[in-house]
Amino acid sequence: MKYQIDQSGKVEQTNLNTIVAITNSQQMSALLKKADKRKLEKIFIELGIRKFFPFLVFSAIIAILLKHFQPQQKIYIDNEYTGHEDLIQQKIKQYYKSLTQKDDLTLNFIQVGKLSPSHYLANKTALGKLKPNLVIPISELVNLVIENKKDRDSVLRALERLTQDWLPGDRRSSRSLMKKGYHKINRKSSKNDNK
Repeated sequence: MKYQIDQSGKVEQTNLNTIVAITNSQQMSALLKKADKRKLEKIFIELGIRKFFPFLVFSAIIAILLKHFQPQQKIYIDNEYTGHEDLIQQKIKQYYKSLTQKDDLTLNFIQVGKLSPSHYLANKTALGKLKPNLVIPISELVNLVIENKKDRDSVLRALERLTQDWLPGDRRSSRSLMKKGYHKINRKSSKNDNK
């Protein structure tokens, strides 16, 4: 049976949780919480790479899911981001290799469709009728998608402060969430952008 991957709640829809599901004769789903998506989006904005936010995070979620699922055949991914397939494929392979040290993925992009088992699993998990197999920690995503070690360390430190500023129920505190770590990253990235 083919390996199929589908997403419910696109990464850029920060008011929704994102579920990415993979199915063949077995099935597995991964959850990225909406509160964590908002934090990640702030990081991408501060780094000046907001336009890559959905593609890199989607790629990282798939790589993490594949690490746990260990597929043996071709993988068919729902074409969520038409025109960006090459970038997504490259990043999935890069992230997967950094997680597993394996370089043996064969990826294809198709229209999975609403009758697909992966669509059913992603949808039912998003609706809360099924529990996800994985809840992806934001730190794992940061470690994959932020390639510059200095920026990554700054982001992880800033995330710790950001998490402390976040209140139950995904409500923001009255204090600004943009602390020194973010501003330092922003200054560095703007200098590099001008070169």
